[in-house]
Amino acid sequence: MNVHIHDFLAESETVLWDLWYPEAGATGVPFARGRLNPTEVLWVEDRWPEAADQGNLVILPGGEVGTLLEWWNAADGSEWRWKTEFYNHS
Repeated sequence: MNVHIHDFLAESETVLWDLWYPEAGATGVPFARGRLNPTEVLWVEDRWPEAADQGNLVILPGGEVGTLLEWWNAADGSEWRWKTEFYNHS
């Protein structure tokens, strides 16, 4: 059975994402907490982006949620650059 978040929440309703990394310390550590409207994709800044990721939302370790605009990374993984856009409307 496939269940979609929009089956439970309106697209305009704010969702709180609270991410926890369970393998650190004795009981784990909080990684990020952010608020955003329901979305099809939210990925965690834990891998190199791919072409299909451009325009998707990403949650950063501090909890900021932004749109991935572009990126670059060295083939050997020694350096990288991401451009993200952050927007807030209250």
